[in-house]
Amino acid sequence: MKMRTTAVILSVLGLLLAACDVLPLPGASDSETGAEVEAIAPVVARLSPEEVVEQFIAAWNAQDTETMYSFVSPRSQEIYPFQIFENRYTVANDAMQFNGVTYTINDTQEQGLSTAVHYDVSLESSVFGTIEDPNRTMRLVQGEAGWQIAWTPMDIIDGLAAGVNIQVDTRFPQRANIYDRNGNILVEEGGSMVALYGVQQDMNVERCLDLLSVMLRRNRLELVQLFGGYLPETFFHIDEVDRDTYLSNRDNLQSICGIFDTEDANTRVRDLVTRRYWGGNIATHITGYTGFVPEDELQLWQARGYQAGDIVGRAGIERTFEEDLAGQPERVLRMIEPGGATIRELGGATGSDPAPVTLTINRELQAVVAQTIFDAYAYAANNWGSLATGTAAVVMDVNTGEILALASYPTFEAGLFNPNTSYPNALQQIVALNTNPRSPLSNKAVQE
Repeated sequence: MKMRTTAVILSVLGLLLAACDVLPLPGASDSETGAEVEAIAPVVARLSPEEVVEQFIAAWNAQDTETMYSFVSPRSQEIYPFQIFENRYTVANDAMQFNGVTYTINDTQEQGLSTAVHYDVSLESSVFGTIEDPNRTMRLVQGEAGWQIAWTPMDIIDGLAAGVNIQVDTRFPQRANIYDRNGNILVEEGGSMVALYGVQQDMNVERCLDLLSVMLRRNRLELVQLFGGYLPETFFHIDEVDRDTYLSNRDNLQSICGIFDTEDANTRVRDLVTRRYWGGNIATHITGYTGFVPEDELQLWQARGYQAGDIVGRAGIERTFEEDLAGQPERVLRMIEPGGATIRELGGATGSDPAPVTLTINRELQAVVAQTIFDAYAYAANNWGSLATGTAAVVMDVNTGEILALASYPTFEAGLFNPNTSYPNALQQIVALNTNPRSPLSNKAVQE
């Protein structure tokens, strides 16, 4: 009778185990009969396919790629190692300026050991708003750990197959100008600059060094070092100057420096259409300069809708008033196949017109102050001028507090940072500016 009771109990126990989808632990025995039976294992909760999708997307919202990857099937992990998986999401999120994702699960179709979950997705972007991606399908397979995702890049966004990239096409409007208090150009987009070249054997070298030093407001010793890097017969780049500056010194440049403009390939004066800083370096510490988005600031600029390779204000007014001077560019988010064809246009962001900026600076006074400081240093080059690390001058209207002129010495050329620069060794010169003990990049009127 006791054995029959035990058999009934075991039969009921077996039904309970099957209903709970748990596996008994081996090695236990019936204490009364000595018969071997299996002990009950803890109940392990199995996620449904819908729950796997929900938790995977929740981890995507948190940009927790490690948790996301834990839901990926072993076979998919073989095809897409974690570094590749993570990189695909990082690149896509950066391109879209991903802010989050919402979804709606429509239905689930189970087919044996595989399941297809059909759902709609809305990707939120700080630049492109809501990117609708409906009629998505996530496929799952049954494995030892339960339902797992048979992942491919198309689980990021529909159509993102191997070799396909998400790309942002940016159309910038023409950058606005910067004016002085009287409406005179301080910085002009599409203005005319002049690149100067020379050959020392065609110069009166000493007189040319004197002329260039004053005209360019560059330390004469720097120019001596520049010239010393070339043979007498070598054709070499000297500097860029504002066209007005060139025209006012044209005769002396020809007669003393052998820098002449002709119609042939031997010309030593070459026009540049670029962002022109009037007077060259007279107000660089005020206006600042433009250049490519710095690598170490990429995330900062991406949050504002820019991408690597875009040109932005890097210092001074150019940076402070970036949104005014640059406006908002028109952007289109596309999926591009390896051959360059557009597979799908995901979204767009309309731009806005740039706006010019007017300063309280008086351009002519600024030029006089900057030149006066340089002349003082040049005059005292063999005395205190060789010892002093720099100086600054500020001219203010005492009645209003408006800044009429602000000059810092030593100064530098904004064109060095311009992607359209004529300088053949711009990078080396920028490195030299950063390591110069006189800190020419610092605005000594406000920073020291």
